[in-house]
Amino acid sequence: MRKYSIFIVFSFVLSAVFRIIDIILVSRVEFKILFFAMLFLGFGLIGIESFKADFTVKTVSYDSIFHLDTFAFICVCGMFADFISSAEGIYFCIIDNTVNLMRTMLEVCQCVFALLGCICFLLIALSYKKPGRFDFRKLGLFNLVLLLWALSRCFIGLTDIYELQDTSSIIMYLNIMLCLSAIYCFLSEILNDKPNRFSVFSFRCFGCSGGVCFLTQIVSVAHKDAYIFDEQTLFVISMYCISLFFYFLYVDIMHRQNSFN
Repeated sequence: MRKYSIFIVFSFVLSAVFRIIDIILVSRVEFKILFFAMLFLGFGLIGIESFKADFTVKTVSYDSIFHLDTFAFICVCGMFADFISSAEGIYFCIIDNTVNLMRTMLEVCQCVFALLGCICFLLIALSYKKPGRFDFRKLGLFNLVLLLWALSRCFIGLTDIYELQDTSSIIMYLNIMLCLSAIYCFLSEILNDKPNRFSVFSFRCFGCSGGVCFLTQIVSVAHKDAYIFDEQTLFVISMYCISLFFYFLYVDIMHRQNSFN
């Protein structure tokens, strides 16, 4: 399973380096191409590793040694950052007379789902922390809040909030799609006896892309191309917090699988 791991690390590191150079040199086409080439090479290598492996352990295990409760609490912070970002979006929709009602309603739904998502991740954190008292898997339909949050983000991403005219916007929308895939896989796997290969692929891809997006956004802030409290940066921070949970969920699955073997 670890055959391509070093190449995967190099791929994502190089993709981040090329993107940082692109930011500093102000939009050079060759570095954009290299960035996306390395990014998708990393995804491809993850796919090769994931789909060649067999998994016999459960997706969710409260015996994790990787402090998934802590990372779930970090997700609460990420969701709250997205709640603030969505509130900013509602404010701009209200003061902008050219924005239609549908866009405003999407922002309101996003804000509500982000707040409910905080509660959902808090319950997930408590389940990992005190499994004898809490079990988020018994919440049933309430867990769909996370999926609705990701779906609303996808719909908003199709509007002019994140116009796909620059690399940053494309990266953010890609992260939204990977986040949606990871959340869907997580919710579909929580009661299964073992995770399927696509779920492991989704968790790892989102974890890696979230890190690359966060690092490059920090460079954009340092380069004065973005601001720390603007809607875009808050969104990237929220994605990064959530991606950490899914990356270490993948690490936990692999650790338990290797121990089982």
